[in-house]
Amino acid sequence: MLAKKYMKLIVFFFFLFSALGQTNAQSVYDSLLRDIPEPPEARAELPSPVPMVYEFMGAMMSGQSDVCLANFEVETFLKLMYGRNLSRLEQADYNELFSYQIQTHRNEFKFLSKIMNRVAEGARIDYSNPRYHGKIQSKVVVRLDTNRGRFDFIVYCCYMRDRWYVYDYVLNNQRLTQSFRTSLNGISPQKYLYILRPFYDQKLGYRAFR
Repeated sequence: MLAKKYMKLIVFFFFLFSALGQTNAQSVYDSLLRDIPEPPEARAELPSPVPMVYEFMGAMMSGQSDVCLANFEVETFLKLMYGRNLSRLEQADYNELFSYQIQTHRNEFKFLSKIMNRVAEGARIDYSNPRYHGKIQSKVVVRLDTNRGRFDFIVYCCYMRDRWYVYDYVLNNQRLTQSFRTSLNGISPQKYLYILRPFYDQKLGYRAFR
């Protein structure tokens, strides 16, 4: 008799826990079916910069400098280089400097493409999750695993005109803006314009727009 009572209790608790387990599982599935409410200011959330960086890197590895340039914010780069000193230029001079800088970066990307292919051709490329700063800046670390070791290509992005652009990057522990500042050694934008003019203004296809 006592054994039968224990057996009935065991069976009772077995069905009870089974029912509770099914109830809990069902409640989890029910919660997954519920709509996710919009957070405050959800429309202000930014898209990921990784697709743009992926396109930028793909163009870099394939030598498509114009695609790199289309994803590069030259104006922001110039502001980082010279800041308020740019306001000392006449508009025509600034337009000329801007057009020359585009050609300078086109050559920079062509050179960088050759370096990247020499070092990282056939490399495994991984893109990190973006690191955001406010709603205007982001950083993506691109890791290249090559047969010569690991290299990091750090891309800095800015959000402008409803999309992401590259404005600076770090390769071989050297940041592009810092390399330009070091090479220019503190010269004014007027002097920089004077240096660039012989390289681009006298060549067919590189004349300044006004």
